[in-house]
Amino acid sequence: MIRLMLGFDVKLIIHAGTHKTATTSFQSKCMHHREELMDSGILYPVLNFKPENKNIYKLLGGNIHKLSLIQQHSYLLRLLQQDSEEDVKRFFLESLEIAHSKGCEYVLISGEDLENCLIDNSLAQRIVEIGISAGFSNIQWVFTKRDGVDYFYSLYYQLATQRVTCNPLSLIESIDQNGYFVVSNPNGVFFFVFDLSRRVTALEEKIGCDIDILSYVDFLEIAPGFNLIKRLASTENSIDYFKSNVAVNRTKASLDSIEFKYACNYLSLDHSQLTFDLHKDLLVPIINKRLQLLDSIKVKIEHVMSQYG
Repeated sequence: MIRLMLGFDVKLIIHAGTHKTATTSFQSKCMHHREELMDSGILYPVLNFKPENKNIYKLLGGNIHKLSLIQQHSYLLRLLQQDSEEDVKRFFLESLEIAHSKGCEYVLISGEDLENCLIDNSLAQRIVEIGISAGFSNIQWVFTKRDGVDYFYSLYYQLATQRVTCNPLSLIESIDQNGYFVVSNPNGVFFFVFDLSRRVTALEEKIGCDIDILSYVDFLEIAPGFNLIKRLASTENSIDYFKSNVAVNRTKASLDSIEFKYACNYLSLDHSQLTFDLHKDLLVPIINKRLQLLDSIKVKIEHVMSQYG
């Protein structure tokens, strides 16, 4: 048992999204400041070996030499979903060994696709079991909560760029009925959770771990994830380095351009000006119909989302 031999405990912190809460910016900052984080007692691990499950290479366009450049840890979820527990355990064991060698009290992983664990609790349970068996003394989860209306529209805008076809009315009805909606694409199945507090309470009871919910405002304060890093960092170390370098991109596309993408997704067309020019007569009526639908359910969206704060 490495942990006992080296004489101190290492805790695993799992930052599990949610989506569209500056997680990518946070992950970029963690990757950029890996050395400074280690000096502050926090290891942000990278994948230093070639997993037995070769599907992970799809994330890199088949380039296995870039494994250590993956900035986020959602691949751990995908490995588990494909029954590659040995790869996950090896990742945890190697991370734990590095943490001990560097004197780090925490191993921090971040992956927004881990939001799936709020719906599929068994995945979270497997992660916890593997983490404990690897030698972590404690496992804590962290989620970030965004205002319901903002979260809905932010996700709606994002999904258009990911070759997804969706009906906004179906999305809002699913959220109203279930507290979440689900999307399937070639990369997998993804859950987007709105009733976060209830789901977190259920997950906490299921896996027996402490789970924190940070507000989106708190998570963004000063810099994405600064308050989380401040909580974990050794008190004798400054974390000013985490205030700079990577900014949050708040640029929003127009609804016209979003609905153009959805129309192209439905028709299996590219998102290009040439596509619009060639198929304008077909696309414009679809775009206008989708815009009218979205406008007609605006009140319903705000009503449903009001219960999620």
